[in-house]
Amino acid sequence: MTDAKNDHGARPAHHVEPGHGAEPEGAGPGDPGPGDDLPASPDRPALQGADPQEPDPHGPLYYLCRNLARMVWQYPAARTAVKVLPVVGLVALYLLRFLLYPVFVAVRQRSPTIVGVALALLIIGLTRRFAPRRRWLTLGSMLLAAGVCLVLLLAPVDIVRELSLYVAYNAVDRRPLTRLPLTIKERVYPLTMVDRIVEDRLTGSHYDVSKFEMMRHQNRLYWTAQKTPVGLVNRASLEDVQGVVRVDAGSVAFEMKHFDVKFAHGRDMPLMKDLVHYALPRELSLVDLFDKQIDSHDVTYIQTDGGDWVQVVALIDWDGIFPFTYPRFGGVFVVPERDKGSIRLYRPEEIEKVPFLKDQNLLPEAISDFYAEAWKFNQGFWGWFRRRGITKITQIPEDTNPQPFTVYFKDVAGQEGMFQFY
Repeated sequence: MTDAKNDHGARPAHHVEPGHGAEPEGAGPGDPGPGDDLPASPDRPALQGADPQEPDPHGPLYYLCRNLARMVWQYPAARTAVKVLPVVGLVALYLLRFLLYPVFVAVRQRSPTIVGVALALLIIGLTRRFAPRRRWLTLGSMLLAAGVCLVLLLAPVDIVRELSLYVAYNAVDRRPLTRLPLTIKERVYPLTMVDRIVEDRLTGSHYDVSKFEMMRHQNRLYWTAQKTPVGLVNRASLEDVQGVVRVDAGSVAFEMKHFDVKFAHGRDMPLMKDLVHYALPRELSLVDLFDKQIDSHDVTYIQTDGGDWVQVVALIDWDGIFPFTYPRFGGVFVVPERDKGSIRLYRPEEIEKVPFLKDQNLLPEAISDFYAEAWKFNQGFWGWFRRRGITKITQIPEDTNPQPFTVYFKDVAGQEGMFQFY
C-alpha cells in the first residue's frame, strides 16, 4: 500500500535531489556526470580511460589541397552552367581549331611568360586567402610576383630563349668537317635573279608567284613556286590553285615552265582555301596544335617520279623540358592535287621510304636559324657572357640571296643531299 500523503505533495521515498550523488535523468552508466569535465588535480585524479589529445598528423599543405579540391568539386556541382560550358567549349575548340590556330601558336610561344604571371597571381591569391592578417607576407608575395613579371617582360634579352638555345646546342648532334664538301651541281641562277626575271615575264598578266623553294627532280635542281592571281577578290573567286612555275636552277639558259595543276588549297589563299591556316590544322588534334607548329614560310612544290605535283609543308615539333624547349624536324605534310588522294603526314623516319621526298630541301629555315644562333654557346655557357667564340649571322641585304643558302652537297660527314649553310 502507498501512503495517502504521497498523493498530496509528499515526495517519493526514492527521489533524490540533483547533486547529492544521484545520476540525472537520462544519464547512462558511461556518460560523464556534471563534475566530470573538471581539470585533474592532486585531490581529483584524471578519469580512467580518458584519451590524451593526439597531435594532428597532417600539415597545412594537406588542408590547403583538401580545401581547394573541395571548392573545385563543389562549385560545379551547384551550378549546371559550369558543368555544361566546358564541354561546349571543348567541342567548339575542336571544330574551330583551324580558325584559332594562330592563337594556339601565340600561346605556345608566350607560354613561359603566361605561366610565370599565372603563378605570381596564384601566390598572391593564396596568401590573401589563407593569411589575410599577415600583411608583410602579402606585401612580400606581391613584390615577388611583380619582380618576376618585370624580369620576364623588361629584360634586355629573352632569358627563356637564351637558356633554350643553350639546351638545344647541347642536345644537337654535332659532326666536325675534316674537309670542305663538294657539290654535284653549281647553282647558276640565284634566287633574287629568278624572282626578278619571273616578275618581269608575268607583268601585265594579273598573276603573281609565291616564294620560290628549291626542289630536286631526276638529279636536277629547280626553283618552284605557286602561281596565283593578284588581289584578294581574284583569289577568292578562284576555285583551285591552277598553276606551278618551275625554273631550272642549274642551266645556263633561263628555262621557265608552267604546269597546270588543281590544288584545292594553296599558300596565302583566302579563308577556307588557305593551306597553312585552314586545311592542315584540321589534320591535327588539340594537343598537337600546342605541341606542333606548321611551317607557314616554306611550302614546296615537288614533282614526283610519275610527273604528278604535290605540295609539301614541314612540321615543327618541340623537344626539351618546359619552358626551355627547342624546335626539331617533325616530318612533312604531303598534299596531292584534287581527286588524286588525301593529305598525309610522313614522320621523319618514313621520309627515306618515299622516293620523291628523299634528298629534298625539307628542313624549315626556322629550325636552321635557331641552331645557327645556338652555336654561340660553343665555348660553354659562360663563354657567351665573356664574348668568347660568339658566332653572328650576318644580315644580308634584301636584294641578294637570303641566308641560309641551300646547296646539294655530295659528301658531308658521309651523307649526301640538300644542306643549308651560313
